[in-house]
Amino acid sequence: MGNILSRKTSIRKILFTMEEKIKNTETYLKGLKQKKETSRKNFYYLTIYIGIPFIAYIYISNKNLFLNLFIFLLSFFVLRFILFQFFDRKINYNEKLLGTLKETQKKRIEELKKESLYLETKELVEKYDVKEKEKRNTSQQNLQNITPVKNICKTKRGIVDKFADFIIGEDPSSMYALICEKCFSHNGLSHPLEYNLMKFRCFNCEHLNDKTVVLKNEPRKEEENKGKNKEKDKEKDKENKE
Repeated sequence: MGNILSRKTSIRKILFTMEEKIKNTETYLKGLKQKKETSRKNFYYLTIYIGIPFIAYIYISNKNLFLNLFIFLLSFFVLRFILFQFFDRKINYNEKLLGTLKETQKKRIEELKKESLYLETKELVEKYDVKEKEKRNTSQQNLQNITPVKNICKTKRGIVDKFADFIIGEDPSSMYALICEKCFSHNGLSHPLEYNLMKFRCFNCEHLNDKTVVLKNEPRKEEENKGKNKEKDKEKDKENKE
């Protein structure tokens, strides 16, 4: 964290010095352009002031008119080229320097933005983590401070209560299990009074179990059994007589 802050301050110092350099370069460049314009004007004025008397003198004296005129024009263009080239080179150099300074300034600003954003997000995350930790600690303290509630509703059950539970069927031990007659799977519990009236479909094999049919068939089975028993008794009596 300290390294990041020190780096941040160093980048700010670099940006400050670069800003000063950019301002100085811009001022110097502006001055160069003004000097170039002033020198150009002065050069033209000086050429006119010197050239007119010089041409007049050559024309009056009639001494090598064309040669002197050629030398004068050549000198004019050479001096003009040297003067403008001097200012152009200086201006181009400072413009390139200004461009590189601005590019590096942009890069430094981007670095500073990233580091500032990183620090801000880190601070936010740390604050959020601190809040979450505080919430967890408070919730844990609250849970520790909560005393367990004693079960004051628990009373001893007497014989009457147990008998009533058996009759009503609230006690699971007094319930009848619903067993599938096909796959013998357990399908829950039923009240004793409702057991013989139950119809349920097995969740395992989906067989329809109908207790009412069994209840209807039970008297028939009893009668058949009684008839069979009577026939057996008759056969035994016959055997005894013989």
